[in-house]
Amino acid sequence: RKLNLRVKASFDAGFEISVEDDGVGLESAAPFAGHGVALHSTLLAVIGGSLTIVPQPDGGAKVVITLPSDQG
Repeated sequence: RKLNLRVKASFDAGFEISVEDDGVGLESAAPFAGHGVALHSTLLAVIGGSLTIVPQPDGGAKVVITLPSDQG
């Protein structure tokens, strides 16, 4: 089965990268989604960032990682 993958990066008030696919969806991938998402979400939160995973209506998922701009 072909897989379409879309990657987008932008910088406005901070850095944002999104990865979207039309794969099998999150329910099929659940056995492989251990503690890695929670760990990475926590590490990003420490520096003011975030990690969001959104299931797509027709299968697949969209992952968005945001990082704040350096105000230093």
